[in-house]
Amino acid sequence: MTHDRNFDGLSDKFAKNIYGTTKGRLRHELLIYHLQSNGILSDLGNKAVIDVGCGLGHMCHSLAQFGASPLGIDISEESIQQNLQNPLLQDCDFKVASFHDISDRFDLVVCHAMLEWVKDPLAALEKMTQLCVKRGVLSLSFFSEEAHRYTNMVYGNFDYVARGLQTKSKVKLNPQAPVSYQRVLHWLNAQDELEVVQTAGIRCVHDNMRHVEQQEQKYAELLAAEKQYGVLEPYKFMGRYFHIIVRKIT
Repeated sequence: MTHDRNFDGLSDKFAKNIYGTTKGRLRHELLIYHLQSNGILSDLGNKAVIDVGCGLGHMCHSLAQFGASPLGIDISEESIQQNLQNPLLQDCDFKVASFHDISDRFDLVVCHAMLEWVKDPLAALEKMTQLCVKRGVLSLSFFSEEAHRYTNMVYGNFDYVARGLQTKSKVKLNPQAPVSYQRVLHWLNAQDELEVVQTAGIRCVHDNMRHVEQQEQKYAELLAAEKQYGVLEPYKFMGRYFHIIVRKIT
């Protein structure tokens, strides 16, 4: 990828195709569940919170419901303008900005589904950790390279896998640069000032269901299974997205 991805002109389609489906709904509910289970969403009214790559403000809305007044940043001017006009997001602040340009520090940094859209994921990850105050928390989720490879083998796309997950025909809303959870964890564990609090797979079951109609028909059972097995090995490594909660200890 030659530059960080901008979704101007695609925000409405993105909302419909992602958050208008079980895959977006489930992903969001699971992220909130894991953050809440680890006590990250407590007392947010007294904390500085930023959502990096906030898109159409779904996470900002949820963070505000837990008492935060989050700052959402995105390089998509179209998305930010929609957020500023959304009455449901009046307790949030939004700004057209790149994470490269942010110098403030935050108690909670949220970076969900963004690393797979940037030119240099590890450089972006390093910046995310720099945005955290001491004892601050980073909530990081990204499109998993390992799960993407496995799923494509299940689908029978062996040529695509053999090409190193490279395709000539790009689908605009599909991440083109999935990120290796092994690579990310290796980098995080090498940093003395960081502590990995929890790792979890997101959509470990959903994206591998044989009968896709059951994603909606059995949603309650699906959600329960994702919560139970998403934090357990080996199931969590099958998640289409990988979620890591990181604390900055120094």
